Amino acid sequence: MTIPEQATRTTVADVWQAVLDGTVSREDAHAWAARWVEADDVEVPDRMVWTALQRVHGFDLVWTDVARTTVRHGGSQAYVHSLGDLRQALVTWQDDCRSYDADPAGHLRRKMQAARAAAQRDH
Repeated sequence: MTIPEQATRTTVADVWQAVLDGTVSREDAHAWAARWVEADDVEVPDRMVWTALQRVHGFDLVWTDVARTTVRHGGSQAYVHSLGDLRQALVTWQDDCRSYDADPAGHLRRKMQAARAAAQRDH
């Protein structure tokens, strides 16, 4: 697969799927997403593209210690996210896109409520 120049819902999904298919490496997907995620002056107007880019940016995260308490981008250690995790995350993101498109304010409200509930469980 040729890595696309633009970040759209379609190109993000294509890169994500290419990682799952093994036609794009996790490291190449990370480098592609880093152009937006790590930039100081780039705007990504579609909120759903932005969330997907952040996920793709982390595809190359590896554990750096046996206790699995520290991660970094790239390396030969075990990946933090399995291919199964990435596959499920793609399905979840696609569902989130449909939810967002149907009701952006409601979608964001539900995500905030879920985040608050998770934070409260962690305390």
